[in-house]
Amino acid sequence: MPKILSCGHTFCKSCLVKQKNKDNHLSCPICRENQNVKDPEQLITNRTVYDLLYNPTNGDLDDNSTPSHSSDSKESTFEYKVIMIGPAFSGKTSLVKRYVTKEFIKDYNVTVGLDFQTKKIQIGKNIVNLHIWDTAGTEIFQSLSRSYYRKCFAAIVVFDINERTSFESLETWINYYRENKEPLFKDMIYLVGNKIDVGNEEISDKEADQFLKENNLQKYFKTSAKRGDGVDNLFEEIAKDLFENYKYYEDINKKENVSIKLDGAEGKKESSCKC
Repeated sequence: MPKILSCGHTFCKSCLVKQKNKDNHLSCPICRENQNVKDPEQLITNRTVYDLLYNPTNGDLDDNSTPSHSSDSKESTFEYKVIMIGPAFSGKTSLVKRYVTKEFIKDYNVTVGLDFQTKKIQIGKNIVNLHIWDTAGTEIFQSLSRSYYRKCFAAIVVFDINERTSFESLETWINYYRENKEPLFKDMIYLVGNKIDVGNEEISDKEADQFLKENNLQKYFKTSAKRGDGVDNLFEEIAKDLFENYKYYEDINKKENVSIKLDGAEGKKESSCKC
């Protein structure tokens, strides 16, 4: 189980357990940075590495995974990956938690690297599994999270509607997503003005709509993770849009499935440690 440390490095949980010193403190094996947790289980799982190690298409499904689209059953299941981007403290994590668990957590740790949630949505006779990837909003993690954009069907760019600086930083996040998204996938980016419950909005609807048009974004939503205003509508609208645009995305998957062979790998015994 690969775990992300606060410094951005990733190691498997079993190695981190062995690495703990006599004082039961945990530090990074590479840079020696001390971690603010004692148990590696508390660290966030690196889902990018996890998916590479245990590809669901090979049958190694975890608890949050379901089979890909199948036409053999009356109910077809579709899998769509959506990534949350935007500046820190805009409420990305709170939006995801509110939608998936229906709860608002007042005090939570700033996302380090990546978090991951899945929500099942019924659209007619079809099931949509929306895999929501919540990324860190600090610039230091942008370069570390390049691989997180792999096979993203859409991006949700979130800003604090009460902070103009939060809104003014959005172009950087949008451009970064467009530079790293899959070329074969459509450019579907949704704009979200969060924290409308605060009641001190610095960004008007007119200004947000103008930004939407200038940057060729899909739709604009106003939400409150604290009260739940507009949260369900946000994710369900995106799920419906993805379903309409990617009902038959198997052709894309076929083009993307490329086998990689490492030179000199034949005949070597596989280590039990994935690190």
